[in-house]
Amino acid sequence: MMRGRAHAGLLARMLKHRIIFAVVASAAFTLMAAPAMARTVDSNAAACANERDELPASVQADASTRFLRSFGVSRHDRAQAHKSRGNAYRALGRYELAIADYDAAIRVSPRYVEAYRNRARAYQDSGAINLATADSEEAGRISAAQQG
Repeated sequence: MMRGRAHAGLLARMLKHRIIFAVVASAAFTLMAAPAMARTVDSNAAACANERDELPASVQADASTRFLRSFGVSRHDRAQAHKSRGNAYRALGRYELAIADYDAAIRVSPRYVEAYRNRARAYQDSGAINLATADSEEAGRISAAQQG
């Protein structure tokens, strides 16, 4: 009987040590991986923005998608990423996808003038002139309200 309890105690201690090791190893791995993940998020953000139009639209769209899937993206950055991916899709002639991304940017940030303007351009490119006009007018109203 005594031997069974001692054996159970030993197993419990071994299990406890394995759990502690697993937690410490997991924390160490997370800390080591964090800088690499941050660099990946930063490079996706830069490619997503594509401020100098140096990247092909398909690369910008893919980077925007990866950025949107990353954790801890602020509402502002999420809206910008949707707008950027919309720009890439528009450049590729994929107007429905572009409009869907501009819609998402506007849902995240309802007063995002640039998203309205870009959606108006996508509507115009796709032949939906009435919708393009409505978005252009809404962008003008929001812009005027923000300035004065």
